[in-house]
This record gives sequence, C-alpha cells and structure tokens, in this order.
Amino acid sequence: MKQIILIGSPNSGKSLLFNRLTGLNHKVANFPGITVDVSAGKISSLENHQLLDFPGAYSLKPISGEEKIAADKFNALIQAENTEWVLCILDATRLEKSFYLALDVIQLAARHGKKVLLLANMIDVFEKHKLQLDSEGLSQALGVPVLGISAKSGKGVDALLDALQNPEAYQEGKSEHVEQLSEKGKKDFAFELCERFGPKTDLLLKTSNRIDDFFLHSILGGVVFFAIMFVLFQSIFTWAAPAMDG
Repeated sequence: MKQIILIGSPNSGKSLLFNRLTGLNHKVANFPGITVDVSAGKISSLENHQLLDFPGAYSLKPISGEEKIAADKFNALIQAENTEWVLCILDATRLEKSFYLALDVIQLAARHGKKVLLLANMIDVFEKHKLQLDSEGLSQALGVPVLGISAKSGKGVDALLDALQNPEAYQEGKSEHVEQLSEKGKKDFAFELCERFGPKTDLLLKTSNRIDDFFLHSILGGVVFFAIMFVLFQSIFTWAAPAMDG
C-alpha cells in the first residue's frame, strides 16, 4: 500500500484535513500537542493509499516530545519505498512560522527523492477578508506545487485529490536554492516569501484591531465591560445559589 505523509504545524488544520480525506473522526482541538502519535487511515476516494497524520511540529529539529515523535517518525518513513507523497500544511494566517517546517520538509524530501505538495490551509479566511495569496509565485520560488485549500469547508480538496491521482500534472520545479539553505538562511527566506507572496495586510493584526475597536470604544467599551461583569457576578452569587444550597 502506498503511503502519503501529512505533516504541519500545531493548529494548522492538519487533523481536520485528515478526517475529511479518510472519513475518520480523529480528535482535534485548538491547543498544541493534541496529536501525540502518528495516526493512519485509508483515503476514501483513492484506492491503495494510506494517509499518515503526524503530530504538529514547527520544524524537524525537535524541542518538545511531540515534535520529536514527528521528526523521528518522519525521518524513518520518508525513506520508505512505498512513501509516494509528502503533504505539508501551511497555516495561511501564520505563513512565516509555517515556512520553517515547509523548508525542512522540502530539503529532506529532495534528499530522498520524494514528491512534496504544500497546502495553504484556511484559504476561506483569506477570501472572507478579501486577501490574496500568490500560490503560483510561491510554487515557483520553492520549486514545489502549492495549493490553496480549506480543510473546514472542503474548498480545494478536489484539486488535492486530483494531484495525488495525477502527479505528472503537478511536476515540481527546481528547488536547488531551498536545498542549499542554512538554518539562518531559512529564517531569512521565510520572511522574504511572506513579503513577496503573502497578503499585503497582516490578517491577525487586522482582526485584532477590529476587536480592539469594539472592546476599547470610549462609550461602547464601558457598556460591554459592565455587561460582562454583571453576568459574571450574577453567575457566581445568584445563579449558583440553588446548586450551593442543594
């Protein structure tokens, strides 16, 4: 059976994509370390293909137990003859952090002659905020194909399955530059990629500013604060009284 490796940073939507592709119910959560072992499942729409979901990691140079599991297992399985693809998920809202792992993956995959496909997840959030990700330019710069997907809504999953079934249509370019990068060079290159191909507006900063405008408003902010404190104290001293008496 052919193996497809699925790897990405914590909270990048990796396990959500794993569930969508396999039809399983792998546990997901919004905190690091929820995936602490390598899970496997057959891809429901592809015959003779097994998807391996690795623990979340920010790089293949581990500094935590979860990352060590991912790095050790990844190094072993990428050398296996039946490993066909490596799918590396990028959190499109935190591209620079995601690139550190992606560059590690591209280097190691090139060393062992494996195909890599980068998946820029949460592309639906980009569309909602009218932001753009230059996937084609990013693909040319990295020498590997890049697809925009949404593991939550399923957008782009059909294109992903088509790539897995027809790898010849998604030929990799030249990744010699990436293969020769040093550790410091990776950090500089990750920043450069974000500047050249990422959104021109920081999505997280944009969202944070919108929240600040609401909660720190000179009039509305005070009303919201009073309402939150009122509900908090009511829940402690009034609504909890019957349970405490009981």
